[in-house]
Amino acid sequence: MPEIAPLRRHRVVKISAKFLIYSLLFGAIILVMDVFQQWRRDSPALTKPDLEAIIQHLSAEDQQAFASGEPALVYFWATWCGVCRITSPAVASLDDSRIVIGVSMQSGKDRDVFQWLERHEYSFTNLNDPLGLFSQRNQVDVTPSYLIINNHGDILWFARGPAVAPMLEARIQLASLRQ
Repeated sequence: MPEIAPLRRHRVVKISAKFLIYSLLFGAIILVMDVFQQWRRDSPALTKPDLEAIIQHLSAEDQQAFASGEPALVYFWATWCGVCRITSPAVASLDDSRIVIGVSMQSGKDRDVFQWLERHEYSFTNLNDPLGLFSQRNQVDVTPSYLIINNHGDILWFARGPAVAPMLEARIQLASLRQ
């Protein structure tokens, strides 16, 4: 029996080391993709009408926080987007503690999008973009995509693809420091 315990311990250490290596590799890949997306992005700020549209959709409490300098996460998503079904819960989990506004791209009429959000129990504020014009003006052509903006409409961070709540939270905190 004593021979089994060291073998088991060795196996656990080996698996843990592999997990750590793969996690670091995955993190490095995500970081490189993130830097590339920032470098590739042309638009330094939202247009004034687009910023005003976002502000109008925020609750009074979020408008006040945004005006006082808290950054906002703008989440571009679609009801038909498979990846968005994974990322939307992560975004929704931030809604209680952060300023979050969704922009539903080409997902139908306001009523349809509202019902979809209700059915999935997402409470984040949403701006419907049925023709994709808002998204197009802001160079967003992929769902999901994320912008973190300040109250001047400056884009502090941009990314697209899958995301998890801790990553988004960290990005919002970093954006707060950049202001």
